Amino acid sequence: MALCTLISAFEISSIWADINVTFDGTFEFGIFGAWREEYDPWGNAGMPSEIIPGVGGAGKAQGLRVYDGSGFLVKTLAGLIAGQDYVTSAWVRTARGDGFSTTPVGWVEFGWDPQARNTTQPNSNLIWCTAPGFDYAHNVGHWVQYTGEPFTAMSTSVTIALNVGTNDPKGIVGMFDELLIGSYSLPLIRYHFPDTFDSTYTLGAAYGWSKRFLSAGPIPHWERAVGQSGWAQRLYAGTEAADLAINVGMVKLFEIPPNRDYTLSIWVNASDSSGSLLTNPNPDPGPMIQFGVDPSAQTLDSTAQTIQWNSDPTQYFSTLGNENTWQQFSTAQFRTTTDTVSVWLWVQGDRTVGVSALFDDLTLNTNVGSSHWELYR
Repeated sequence: MALCTLISAFEISSIWADINVTFDGTFEFGIFGAWREEYDPWGNAGMPSEIIPGVGGAGKAQGLRVYDGSGFLVKTLAGLIAGQDYVTSAWVRTARGDGFSTTPVGWVEFGWDPQARNTTQPNSNLIWCTAPGFDYAHNVGHWVQYTGEPFTAMSTSVTIALNVGTNDPKGIVGMFDELLIGSYSLPLIRYHFPDTFDSTYTLGAAYGWSKRFLSAGPIPHWERAVGQSGWAQRLYAGTEAADLAINVGMVKLFEIPPNRDYTLSIWVNASDSSGSLLTNPNPDPGPMIQFGVDPSAQTLDSTAQTIQWNSDPTQYFSTLGNENTWQQFSTAQFRTTTDTVSVWLWVQGDRTVGVSALFDDLTLNTNVGSSHWELYR
């Protein structure tokens, strides 16, 4: 389930979109274009249909009617830029399956998979906008636009799915039109040290932290975990995947006084994805846990030469007895010429050895003399 929003204060138009699916084209067997049908095995398949007219009383829309089951329409769309943040929106209208005007029972939603797995079934990684299924007071018989949570593109493609389902033999109909995917940029927000990770988490990410991917792979997870004090940010490979070679992390901007010397410190607790000692049977690439600082404050490229990484946690948590314990690590001394730095957290899994890492209590230390450091707040 994902957070999503009813759009009423402003309209997202095709001018805004990098990808625009209008559904104004050829339908075959009730399915638009090259979309593909799937269904959950516990119930009946959906019955796709061409809807005329669509939004605004013009064009066409994609319909999906279901009686006691859960049906999907799926397509992988190209046209994104890897590392860029995007938002998906769609216009949705609902009805009861038997044609009566009363409120339907069930769910209507649309979702997106940044890993572009092209399926809704096991091993997919879809994030859903579930709001239409909780908004029948507005969308029964009427078109309403909804938008999902931002996501970061892992490649140039994203898988989109439409889902309609119900346990009610009277059925439910979901209608979708003007599916838009557009780049999304938050205002530049800079945060302040220290970061205790004891804040609000959204889709598993601590406040202010953005998710980043190096490449597609197994299902990565972000979640709030118990820290050494309060909460901690956890990054790990899903143990449900046979291939655990994730390459995933997070980044956040911080404001600091310029033209001074600093070090960064953070507490880490780690193991392999099963909770055991982190081993390294395949040195290339091998598992890795690291954090770093980028004085250039860039937030898109985890491979940038400007990031000053500390990979000491990898060796520490590969030593017997250190698994699942808290240890503090610090970067080498660095100097900034501007008032902003980006901080990176990163984990990399071997194909057979995943990584589970918890990060907590990030602090900035400033050099105030030749012989000691002090915590900067």
